[in-house]
Amino acid sequence: MTGTGAADVLARLLHDWQQAFNGHDPDEIAVLFSQDALFQGISPQLRRGPQEISDYYARVTHGTTAQVVDGIPSEQHGPSSLRRPALDDRTVQRHPPG
Repeated sequence: MTGTGAADVLARLLHDWQQAFNGHDPDEIAVLFSQDALFQGISPQLRRGPQEISDYYARVTHGTTAQVVDGIPSEQHGPSSLRRPALDDRTVQRHPPG
């Protein structure tokens, strides 16, 4: 991932997001967003800026991992869990790690 084209930049961004998410590092995720970023996760609350985004990711259950497939982030909750697009708010199931 050393290119400078738009696809390369996006691939690097998604890679960095996945690494920070899987490492449960909300501050590292937050630096990927601009100061004026608007973010809506799986709740209806709109968040603004890196601090609110970091606070959101800090509440993700430990053990939750993400995998980027074909440029679409997906969350994995435990070994036998439901996989869903991370940006899809329609279905949410939380499974404790284990």
